[in-house]
Order: sequence, then C-alpha cells, then structure tokens
Amino acid sequence: MSQRLPRYSRLLLDMHIPDGDAALLRFYQPREVVKAYLASGVDSVMVYCQSHVGLCYWPAVVGKPHAAMGGHDWLGESVAALREAGKEVYGYYSVIFNNTAYLDHPEWRIVPRPTMSGGAFQGKRYGHVCPNNVEYRQFVQAQVGEILALYAFDGFFFDMTFWPGICECNACSGCFAAETGNRIPRIVDWGDPVWCAFQRAREQWMVEFAGFLTGLVKQASDIPVYHNFAVSLFNWTRGVSFDLARHNDFLGGDFYGDRDEQFMMGRFMLNLSREWPIEYMTSRCVHITEHVNTKSTAQLQAQAFAALASSAAFRLIDAIEPEGTVPDDIYAVVGAIFERIRPYQSYLGGQPVEDVVVYISDHSKMSRAENGKEVHDPQLRFFPSPHLTAAQAAVTRLRTQRLAVGVITRAQLDCLARYKVIVLPEVTRLSKEETDSFTRYVHDGGSLYVSGASGTYTPNGRSEDFQLRECMGLRHMGSLAGDTFYLRPVDAQLRELLRPQQFIGIHGDLQEVAISSPDVETLAFVSLPYGYPHGGAVDDRHWASIHASPPSVHTQIPAITLHRYGRGNVVYASVALERSPHHSGRRSFHWLIDRLLEGRASFRAKTFDHIWLTVFHQPEHKRFIVHLLNYPAELPPVPVSDIQLEFGRGLDCRFVSLRQIPDNREIAFSCDQSGSCAAIIDELEDYKMLALGYA
Repeated sequence: MSQRLPRYSRLLLDMHIPDGDAALLRFYQPREVVKAYLASGVDSVMVYCQSHVGLCYWPAVVGKPHAAMGGHDWLGESVAALREAGKEVYGYYSVIFNNTAYLDHPEWRIVPRPTMSGGAFQGKRYGHVCPNNVEYRQFVQAQVGEILALYAFDGFFFDMTFWPGICECNACSGCFAAETGNRIPRIVDWGDPVWCAFQRAREQWMVEFAGFLTGLVKQASDIPVYHNFAVSLFNWTRGVSFDLARHNDFLGGDFYGDRDEQFMMGRFMLNLSREWPIEYMTSRCVHITEHVNTKSTAQLQAQAFAALASSAAFRLIDAIEPEGTVPDDIYAVVGAIFERIRPYQSYLGGQPVEDVVVYISDHSKMSRAENGKEVHDPQLRFFPSPHLTAAQAAVTRLRTQRLAVGVITRAQLDCLARYKVIVLPEVTRLSKEETDSFTRYVHDGGSLYVSGASGTYTPNGRSEDFQLRECMGLRHMGSLAGDTFYLRPVDAQLRELLRPQQFIGIHGDLQEVAISSPDVETLAFVSLPYGYPHGGAVDDRHWASIHASPPSVHTQIPAITLHRYGRGNVVYASVALERSPHHSGRRSFHWLIDRLLEGRASFRAKTFDHIWLTVFHQPEHKRFIVHLLNYPAELPPVPVSDIQLEFGRGLDCRFVSLRQIPDNREIAFSCDQSGSCAAIIDELEDYKMLALGYA
C-alpha cells in the first residue's frame, strides 16, 4: 500500500469560465475561496491552472491569461494560501478540450467536429483539438513546463485524456497510413481487420499521449500524476484502453452515476491502479451539468462512505459562481460529511478480499449491432456494449449476494488462481492470451461462468467458433433469430428454485450451441414461442396470445450447461442471465454462482440486498477490515438489525477478535471446528467498519 497519498478528504472547484463578459469572475479572490475550503476541514485541494475554456489562471507566457485577473496571479495566490494552511495541493490541466486553442488554431482541430450533445450537455460549447497534432503537443509542453517551473504541487491531474470523436485530421490520417498502409475506414465493422486495427491505433495513440503528458510532469518533479479515468468503462468511441492506467500513479475520475456505478468503479480501479488509494470524485450537485440542484446530505454522505468501502479517497467537486464567489454554507455541509469519514481513514488500505470476480475486457467495449454504421454516426457514442452492460449487471447482482466481490482485467491474467469463481459477462472479443489463461485456470481447478456471445470475436475480427470451446465443451452455431425465448430448466434444484415458474423468460439475443464433450451436463434447454420465428400479425396465425408470446416449441438446444474440464468447472448461459431485469433471471444467476462457489465464500453477510460488504486484508496488522454500508435506492437509510456476518472459510486463520472501529467495542463471534465463523451485527445505521484480528 502506498503511503504517498494519505489524505482522503479532498476538494476541487470547477472554474470553466470564459472572459467575454467583464462581469465574469470579477469578484474572484483566491484567498477568500481558500477560506471557504478550510471551513470544510479538507485535507487536499485541486486548483485550476486552466480549464476547458483554455484561459490560464496564471500570467502565462504561452497561452492567454483570463482577462479578469488584471495582472494578478490567481494560481500562485491559491497555492500560497493553501501551503500556508498546510494543505495538500494538486494542479488541474485540461487537454484536448481547449476552446481557446480550438479558436486560435483551426489547424489543430479534431476533424470532423465531434457531436458532444447528449442529455443535458451543451455540446456546441466545447472546442476539441487533436492530441496527434505536433504543434498542439508543443503548446501543451510549453504550458505545463511554465506551470511546473513556477509552482510546487503535491500532485498533478490531467483531465479529458480521451477521444471525443473519430478524428480524420491530417495528423491522424498520416499516422494510420504510416503504421498500417491503410486509410481510415468509414464504416464500423468488427469483423474487418482494418477497422479493428484503426480502433487499436486510436487506443494506442491515446496511451502514448497520456505517457507524453505524464512524462512532462515527471521531468520537472517526482510527484504523483493521474488522468481522468472516468470514461474507461464507456464504449469504444472514447478510445481508452486499460493500458492507459500504466501512465497513472493511481487511478481516479469524476463519476455522476448511481450507487451501482460507484461500487463497480471502485472495485475496477482497485485492481488496475499501480498505487493506492484510488480516488472517487463526484459533484455536490446532482450532475456536472447542474449548478444549483444540490444532492441531499444523505446522498453525499452515502457516497463518501461508499468511497471508504473501496478504501478510496473522496474528492468532492463544486463549481464557482460565474462572478467568482462560492457559497459558504455549502462548505459547512461538506465539513460535516468529511467529519463523519475522518475517524475511519487511518484504518484504510490493504489487499481487497475477492472470492468472486467479474472480468472486464477493454477489447469488448463494442457491439455487433454497430456493424455497418457510418463512423461519424452521433449515436455510436451512446451505443450500449453488451459486455459492459452485462459486466455492470453482474457486479451489481454479486454485490446483492453480499459476497467478497472484485473486478479484474488483463492485468490479473497471470494470477487467476487466487479467485474462486470468475465471471465472463458476454466478453465478446477474447484474445489468445485471455483464452489460454482462462482455459488453464479451469483445467487447474478454477470455476468459470461464461455468458452469451463471449469469445465469438477476437481483437482482429470474427471467430468461427467459441474461443473457449475447449473448456466450455461447446460449439457455437450462431445466434437464434428473434428476441423472445425461454429457458426450460431440467436440473431439479433449479426447477425447485423457480417454482411455481416453469420457464425463464428472455428478451434479447440468444446463442445456439451444440455439445462437443461427453462431460457436459445440460441444466436447461431452449423453448421457443408459438409461431417462431414469426412475430405474428393481425392477419396471420403465427401467434397464440395477443399480448404475449407463450412458450410452445420445446427444443433440445442447450441453454445452460455445466462442463467438468480438468479439475475445474465451466457454467455457460446462452444469454447473459446476469443482465436479466426479472426475479427469475437474477435468482438463476445467483444459484449458478453459488453452485460454482460450492460453499467456499470467505466472507458473506446475510441481510438485505442493499447492504454492501467489502473486505480488505492487512497482514502487517494481522487483521481484516470489514466495511458494511447501508445504501438503499431511497435515502436516507433505515437502520438494519441483526446482520449475520459469516467468515473464515479457506482463510487458514485463527481469529481472536472482532472490534467495531473506531471505538474498539468488542463483538462476539463463534467458530466451528472447520474454521467457519459467524457474528451478529446488532444494528447498522448507515456505515460500520469492523477490524477482524487473527493470531
């Protein structure tokens, strides 16, 4: 665990303010703003060097200072005031999103101009310049060099290190031609090696640009550098490969989603980050596009506690008023939130305990449904990736099982044996390295859940069969036509679990498979609706019920299978059950995971689904830190009583104490001869930290 970044309560004040009106930032006084920060009890503050607008907050030689500064040095005054107060100071710098550079240098622009509009974003306000443009890079190098020569920071943050759209400028076209001999494709086709090569090039260009930026800072000062990693689990259009993580000392980003997003991103960044703590940023308003609609105190507090549950730093984002002031009463609320989390911060850190993990692939942030679309179709930015939606659903479903859950990537391929169950949620594109690693994992005794169209493509194009066909014991025959299907359980336990329901209804793609190994057991078959494959119409007879399409044709096509391969097991579901919005699909997924887990959970909590359980091992202190968070969909939470915490299986530990942190109140627990232990947590109001000691 890194001791370099011990400060967990952090602030950032957004200052994306133009200067076309003399009224803008006319009242800004850096020391007055710092006073507001200090009222919150903050430990670390990030200050703007410049913004998406591109105007500088120091008397820049390269670039344009904000007109309202009137000869002052706002950046310098802010840094000095924070230093006097003993606070950690990070610098902020926006790349690619730079309106001033966009307007002053048309030759630097991304071509064609990206369509950023979506939801509440005012897309026409943003100007984008291309990171492959040599002159733009020289400009960035000069500005960052100026900043670091003048000011001493404790860390540096680069925002917007991603592609806002497909760029076909001269620099990008020239790079792709030089690297591959090809022109940039105009049509998306995940079966076309040239298209796949272009997407791979976009990702590598961004990785190289991030390395360039990090290098600029490291040349001047050995301080931590990180880039905004928030879009890393957006679809392929942003061009963010997980390889970009290696140019971050730690991972962090600004997030505006729900509790499910925060849980997944926390688990994801933990295992990809080079150092800890990771950082979770979020706005005090309900979204970054809102200026006055503030989140409830209960929501902000829950998000702060959720950061603790990932052993993460919590950076709250506020936005300055256009005239340059900040509302003092907001920082009083923030101070109360920071005060609640402060007593726990010295206990954070450790190795995350993860029995069941979800594998996320940066190769699979795509959809087969995109094939044939024009590359500049603005809807591509919002096209859902089956893999990413299934991954988010899988993590959420496992969280509601209150297991020790993790998220892994290619970075963990050489240590898969440490995990009891690995989930591959419709991982559409699998490389040879991934295929070999998972096959070896199962052969050596691992348990694997695979769903949907996993491994039907490679990073270079289509695959003729499942990449994992050997360990799955199945052949891929294609996708069944239609979007309404039924899974017909034949396994006695699964049938009993679903009773009185006899089928699992599915709406979406379903893969047709054929068994290729005698060691495959079929747990459920496919049933088809009446009149399949016709949907039925008013003037035909291809339907049996006017509102729905009940099951009618009962096939012998396997829908859920279990293959015993080597010393391990593979469960395959021909549709991503983890993504099912229905009770039957969710319960079936839970049952399949428990079947693979075979009672080997090292930690588990028996309580309501909305309770979070996360665990970290701190061997240097001979303890596990257990986090319990009461985080329902509707806040504030209602206290929960009598949570049964089960722990110890497979840990080879003799537990000697269970204490509540920070008051060290003892909690009774009991263990049986096998080493399995249990305790009752009498009440959970919102958040509780426990220290489980062993000899």
